[in-house]
Amino acid sequence: MEKKNLFVHLPQHNLAPEQLKAVHSLEARLTLPEEVFSKGILKRLRQVRFDEDLEGLVRDFVVELLTFISLEKDIEKVFLHLPIGSPAFMFLLSQRLLSITSKAEIIPIFSHTDRIVEEKDGKKVSFFKFKGFIAFPEGKPQSIIK
Repeated sequence: MEKKNLFVHLPQHNLAPEQLKAVHSLEARLTLPEEVFSKGILKRLRQVRFDEDLEGLVRDFVVELLTFISLEKDIEKVFLHLPIGSPAFMFLLSQRLLSITSKAEIIPIFSHTDRIVEEKDGKKVSFFKFKGFIAFPEGKPQSIIK
């Protein structure tokens, strides 16, 4: 049986068309966080408090992720699209993800955008242009897909 890749999209915004095209080039199935994580974990992720037990949140997140992976058949890679929550949480989560063993390779992945500033009607307007994803297989940054 052919192995499959999953792209778990965690940010709260929808993917832009150019991001969806990049996901497709990964030959990965777009997977919504609600398919992987409980409502309780998602609520905690999206409202990380300053006094949150970050290590406990990372532990609970990883347990649910590994449970999901163990129930899926023939997964080769799971691209985990961050950010979600606080930068401190993402730092701890990325470290933890790179240290665990799973039947599927878990790869933290981030969108990279360039900030573009243009002047319109005498006012400066900023927008962000998607440039590609940066993945961290084995903890080493690797630019992929545009």
